[in-house]
Amino acid sequence: MISPQGAKGLKGKEPTESDWKLSWAMLLDWFRFARAMLPHLPLLLVEDNEDDAFLMMRSLKAAGIQQMIHVAADGQQAIDYLAGQGRYANRENYPLPSVIFLDLKLPFKSGHEVLAWIRNRRELSEIIVIVLTSSNQPSDLREAYRLGANSYAVKPAAAQQLVDFATAFKRYWFDFNHTSGD
Repeated sequence: MISPQGAKGLKGKEPTESDWKLSWAMLLDWFRFARAMLPHLPLLLVEDNEDDAFLMMRSLKAAGIQQMIHVAADGQQAIDYLAGQGRYANRENYPLPSVIFLDLKLPFKSGHEVLAWIRNRRELSEIIVIVLTSSNQPSDLREAYRLGANSYAVKPAAAQQLVDFATAFKRYWFDFNHTSGD
């Protein structure tokens, strides 16, 4: 715990009890704001199959997730989006996401390549990356976790199972999970 004893303020004076209470209140307000922003930042769905993308977006909405969902149809588009390059340069229109749903089997750059790219950038280190793929291969799972995936899930076969997945995602990541900003 931080103690006010011996601390010096900006002008070399001892901070008062009121100063400490104000500082802690401001810090707590900032943490509450940061936590509240997680469920309000957009999601990025990296999926090359249009039908899978449509079903996932519908399932997220059915689960009550209100965020904007951006879709990247291949690995290179995902990197361009995250780097703010080309058509994604306007961060007001394409802000960094709070969560990325990442397929592994993608054109141009694989999901593993995208994940490695993300985790090699400090500014993206806090983004939650959930691998959502049809691959049930243990080697894909091991590699995804080795590269820094936060979670790995095999795409559910039925539409209702995908809604259940989206609901569980919302409850865990937005309601129960604590980030470093909490």
